[in-house]
Amino acid sequence: HTFFVANPMHLQMREDMAKYRRMSGVQPQSFRDLETPPHWAAYDTGLELLERQEAGLALPRLEEALQGSLAQMESCRADCQGPEEQEGAEEEEDEAGSQGGLYEAIARHWIQVLQCRQRCVGETATRPGRSFPVPDFLPSQLRRLHEA
Repeated sequence: HTFFVANPMHLQMREDMAKYRRMSGVQPQSFRDLETPPHWAAYDTGLELLERQEAGLALPRLEEALQGSLAQMESCRADCQGPEEQEGAEEEEDEAGSQGGLYEAIARHWIQVLQCRQRCVGETATRPGRSFPVPDFLPSQLRRLHEA
């Protein structure tokens, strides 16, 4: 199922999934995507419940999705705080022709940290199997939460 979610146009997998669904004893709960982060699963469930006008049921799922998104983003950002990557620093020094001073090294490190932290927002907002993040993902979560 995980492969099928990421590759819905794969003919052989589509046929196999149809065959598995027809088998006796197989429940819809048996098919779940093991790659989807919990915040995406909660968000999708919350949206489905909102579409069915079940705001009371959607509210806890949307809250869970928002908390999961923020937790994943903070975890990613915490990983950005590590030491400067030596490979990137050596390449930059070779390009500049000199090692540079202490201030340049500190600035280079913090630029890398900020760029990494900025990428975390996009990574959190990118659905599994997709290349681009959902535009304004966190604000849209807050808007849906407000609607519920």
